[in-house]
Amino acid sequence: MISWITAPGGRAGPRAFRPRICAPRLWLAAFALLLGIGLLDIGPACAAGGASSLYAGPATDPAFTILAPRLLTAVYPDQRPNAASVADGNAALQRVMADPSSAAVTSLATMVGFATAGNLPANRLEFHGPLEQICLLAFARRDGWLHAVTDLTTAGSSPPPTVGLAGPEVASLFAIARRLDPGLATVTALPGEANNLAAQVATGTPDLLLLAAYPDLQRALIEHLADDSQLILLPVVTRLLSGVAYERKDGFAMQAIRTDSGLSPWSRPKLVTLCTPVGVVLRGDAPPALREAVNRAVPIVAEALRPSLTDRAGTAATDTVNGVLDAVQGLITRLRTNN
Repeated sequence: MISWITAPGGRAGPRAFRPRICAPRLWLAAFALLLGIGLLDIGPACAAGGASSLYAGPATDPAFTILAPRLLTAVYPDQRPNAASVADGNAALQRVMADPSSAAVTSLATMVGFATAGNLPANRLEFHGPLEQICLLAFARRDGWLHAVTDLTTAGSSPPPTVGLAGPEVASLFAIARRLDPGLATVTALPGEANNLAAQVATGTPDLLLLAAYPDLQRALIEHLADDSQLILLPVVTRLLSGVAYERKDGFAMQAIRTDSGLSPWSRPKLVTLCTPVGVVLRGDAPPALREAVNRAVPIVAEALRPSLTDRAGTAATDTVNGVLDAVQGLITRLRTNN
């Protein structure tokens, strides 16, 4: 859990900034659901309800297509907000700043960056979560010059390296990473769609694909790219970024994530990379009924999103069967070619 976060402010330079982070107990919520009993307010008492809108986006992002609908269902009938799509997490936070009865689905790093840029008081925004997390993954050409993300910071600027950006909140998170590690300042960013950028990286330009993805909600995409024989998967870490993550600053932490089901005989080891939790952001003066509803909803949605061992085993079995079928088909093709 995030403890302390630094943000500019005050004549003495950076001041301690501690966002209000409300982390309900997921096990208690699951136990209550199992017994069919009502949930109490199991989150910490964070400050004061009825949300007019729940903002997330863009419209194609899992934050809007998956998280927002589940949250709306979980807070009903106590709260009846409307889901509204916006450009990104920063746009969602701007809407919340304009209306204390609204809420936003975004990452902790985006919230902290927003508060830092606006020099907001420590209690102005509060984070309720996590629901999921967004992790940064890098994909480079297998026989290319990049062997670690750190290589970007020492590449020089003639010409500058090019990085393709894809995934939820990736532009915001990459901007924060540049601020935290000035060595990334010379990198040229190229936004696009993940699969298209991956195909371009395999041919040499851009030099790297930086993917922001939800490890559980977007497991299929991560596994698809990690299986590409022309690409190598790299953790997003540099000396400065690892220091920030180690100190749990700016909403980031280093997390070990799976890039496949984890149960296949040939499963890859977990990748330790830069991640940030995703949750619901409220204003510090949000109505008490809204805060209580969000505190009840977050553990319910988080538990429902967590893949079960049965789901993972089913995925591993399917992958194993597909792998065997591909091997047999390849053998048949070679035999026909030889004949």
